[in-house]
Amino acid sequence: MYRPLPGILAGLLTFMGVVASPWAAAPPSVPRVAEALLVGTGPDALGTLIDELLGERADERHLVAWLRRAEEVAEVGTLDLIVTDLPAGREPRVRVAVQHDPARRRVGSVAFTIDGRRLEAEAAWRLWRRIDADEGLESQAGRRHHPYLLGVDRHAIHRWYQDQGFREASVAVKLTQDGRLVEVEWQITRGPAISLKRLIFLIFRSGSGGRRGAPPRPARACRPRPAACGATSAACRTCSARRGSPARRCRWPSWSGPWTPRAIAL
Repeated sequence: MYRPLPGILAGLLTFMGVVASPWAAAPPSVPRVAEALLVGTGPDALGTLIDELLGERADERHLVAWLRRAEEVAEVGTLDLIVTDLPAGREPRVRVAVQHDPARRRVGSVAFTIDGRRLEAEAAWRLWRRIDADEGLESQAGRRHHPYLLGVDRHAIHRWYQDQGFREASVAVKLTQDGRLVEVEWQITRGPAISLKRLIFLIFRSGSGGRRGAPPRPARACRPRPAACGATSAACRTCSARRGSPARRCRWPSWSGPWTPRAIAL
């Protein structure tokens, strides 16, 4: 019987088929805001805040913090941020277009529909609290409603379900507006839960033989030997001695790079 993957083990499956090595590419740098503009009309104070976006980091955390500052301006209504990439220069750059709607709206309620079944209010509240504790959610009953925050929460909910083992989960949002209140309904299709059957650990050592700058020695397999010899290097040397041939190390087949696997622990 297999159990659904906990969060940290589910994350391992993201890298299935990718060998972690000293030459793994570094994560891309966070883009900066190179252009910021207001779409439509808005108060002068909003234009001043938009100018402050220039040169700032364009990740979700910084943009959410900016949006929360902007909503405190008395004349600011509902905001949406459209982020688009610009041609690459020395570092990644983006354009942020701020769409302003003078009408102020608030989140009236947050509901969840899981695999077509709508949760009761109490169960939905408990689920919201669990996801908020792990990922942090912005769309909360009573808070200001902004379309950009729904996209941030959709990414957070999707990450949370993937960490629970639902790697094929999909998240959509349905909005129902009643005057200045908006009901947010998250519609989640979880898909199959991926379970952990076996963990394989690769133990690596340098194949250069301790010589700095020397290329790795080619990996060679042992000569054919009786089945009773086993698969360890010691058994290989023993069998070679019995056969009257020089001892040869048991090693894995060819492996690119200066690192060769030495053992597998199950």
